[in-house]
Parts: sequence; structure tokens; C-alpha cells
Amino acid sequence: MKIRNLFLVFLLTAAVVSCKKDDDDDKFSQLTPTEHKSNMEDDAVEVFAKMDAVKDLSAIDIVIELVNRLDSYEGPAYYSSSLKSVASLKDGKSSVVKLVYAEEEEFSSFKNTFTEESGIYTFNTETNSWEKTEESTTELTFKFKSDAGEDVVASLTNFKTTTVNNPDIYNNQEDMLSSAKMTLAADGEVLINFDFSASYDAKGLPTSIKETLIIEDYKLSAEFVYNSSVISVEQSWKYKDENIFSYFFENKGQFTYDNLDGGEIDPTQGGFLQSNVARITIGNYKFEGTANWKAFNDKMKGVSEDNIASEKEFYEFMAKALNESVNLKLRYNNNNEIIAASEFYAFEDDADYYYEEDGYWNVNMRMKFADDSSMDESYFDNSFSELIQDVNDFFAYFEEKLQQE
Repeated sequence: MKIRNLFLVFLLTAAVVSCKKDDDDDKFSQLTPTEHKSNMEDDAVEVFAKMDAVKDLSAIDIVIELVNRLDSYEGPAYYSSSLKSVASLKDGKSSVVKLVYAEEEEFSSFKNTFTEESGIYTFNTETNSWEKTEESTTELTFKFKSDAGEDVVASLTNFKTTTVNNPDIYNNQEDMLSSAKMTLAADGEVLINFDFSASYDAKGLPTSIKETLIIEDYKLSAEFVYNSSVISVEQSWKYKDENIFSYFFENKGQFTYDNLDGGEIDPTQGGFLQSNVARITIGNYKFEGTANWKAFNDKMKGVSEDNIASEKEFYEFMAKALNESVNLKLRYNNNNEIIAASEFYAFEDDADYYYEEDGYWNVNMRMKFADDSSMDESYFDNSFSELIQDVNDFFAYFEEKLQQE
């Protein structure tokens, strides 16, 4: 799928999730499904307008210049990859700096490459290369004159690693990145500030990761927490202190090293995952959900061929158990009113030519409004035309600009 299509899916996440109608005191919005759809489209366009402002950031233009110049200098993978992650904000490819590497040469370069290459470098326009102008063991700094004539200084400091011993670590790597700070300034004004910190257990699994990236008026922050019973991740993206997008996911269970290495992940199959909590906020929409998988699996343990008369009855029982164990809601953020709600239900699917001659039963989830009507794919037909055009224009602008670099 092209990146622009992925971007649209991301932007419309709040418009395609929905939530469980419950017997609690939550208030459902009395707007019609058509009115909800109109509000979603207007809000999506407004959210995108805030993201579209990235086109005006001089900081990212300077980063692109620096990345191009770094192509002539084989610097540490951590430094160059992080910069490229920032630069990719230009075309919507990234919303957070890349910190985890899969390539062997990148993963193993953290400590040794920084030690070998640290120092202060100045770009020589006559030779089109970087020259080390000052020795340093604590920083990796690049200085150059931008195309606009600004004096640019980009520095990587506070670079530290921690040693772990685990033969299962990729390439037997023992040093893991524990802290780093990256700044970029033009004519003395700091345009980008990035901080990273992490801690690890004895096996090398991260117990905590925190990162904050400030690019002029944008602030991206993320935090990851892991222990034997909880794994959580939280991220936010703000523009001038106004939330554009944020999410929080918390998973509870038995997260031992062996479970994570090869345990059963499917929560409906009695695996080590016991419950989930999710919160996603995009513009004026927020998605909230809880899932108690332990309760669901406890209910399903009592089901067998001896006490279930038919396949239909089994899946009706499963749908009931899911409705009692999973609670999802989509709300308006400004008034907390519920827009729609999930409802699990049993259904008979059409016969499969290869496997089933008479059809088969299964469970699905529908998303219901206050009037009991449900969302389906047709709900979004011929919608979001203005947003789609704005997104297409956004990518066309940067594709043309980057081709000129």
C-alpha cells in the first residue's frame, strides 16, 4: 500500500472504530449517523491542516540538507538513521525517531562507532567532504553553512550504553543504547531537540524507554514500560500544545522471557495475555476500550461438545462471552458523548467451495449507533473527498520538492 493510503488510514482511525452499547450511565449522542459522518470529515480536515503545517518548518529543510551532506561521510548508524527519520516527516513517512534496528551493521555500531568517530566536523564546500576540526570523546558534532546561509550546528551528546549478557541477543550484541541527546541549531537558535533514555533487565529486554522530539512548534513524545506483569506504550503528537494524535495501550499478563520468546499470543486461546486497555485520541474523537481476556477464557472453559448442542449455539455463547468481556467506545472528545458501540454477534457464513458444503458459523463485531443502525463499508462511500484531495496535494508537494534536492 502506498504511503499516502497508509496515511489516510491513520487519519481516519477514529472514524472506523466504534464502541459497545452498555447499560451504564454513559450518554449516547442523539445525532444521526449522517451527522456523525459529516462531523468526522470536518474534524479530519481540521486535524490534517495542523499536520500540513509541517511544510513550513525550516528545521526539516535543514535536516534534509544535513542528511544529503552526511551521504559523503560514513557516520554512526544511530545518528544518520535518526536524522532520516526526522526528515521523513516531510512526506508523512514517520511520526517518531527510529530507535530500533534490524540490520546487523546498524545494531552493532552503537558504542564502537561513536567512540571511533566522535569529534567535531566541519563541511568543506570545496572538497564536498567533512573534515574533523576538533577532537572530542563526548560529542559528535557537524557544522555547515545551509543553503540559506545559516550557520548550522548538529550535535549528538550524552551517548551512553549499558552492557547485558544474553546469548539470544541478535549477533550476541551486549551493549544497548541507554541515553542520547541530539540537537540542531541554526544561527544559534535551537530548532530540534531530541532526548532518549532506556533501561534494560539482565536479559537485555527494555524495562523502560522514553523519548521526546521537539521540532519548532511540534512535540512528539513516547514512553514504553515493561515488567513481568505489564507492558504499556504511550505516544503523543502535539502542535503548539494542542493534541493532534495520542494513544495509550496497556497489556497485563504473564510476560516472562520464555513467554515473550515463544508463548501463545492469541488472547482467545488462553495465552499469557490477560487484559488490555486502549485509549486513542485524534482531534475531537477518542476511542476507549478494555478487554478482560482472562474472564473471557474462564467463560469458554466451561464449553464443550457435551453441553453445546450445535455449532450455532457455540458461537452464540462465544459472542455473549465477548460482549461481557470486551468493552469498546468511540466518543466525542469535547462532550464525552458516545458515537457508536461494538456488539459481537454469531452469524452463519456462506459455504466455502473448498472446505464447507453447507456454510459455517462464526463471530463478528458490528459497530452500532444510538438508533441501532450499524456501520459497514458503504458508510464511508463518497466521503472525505476534501480530505483525500488535501492529502494528495500534500504528498505531491513534497514529492516534487524532494525530487529537486
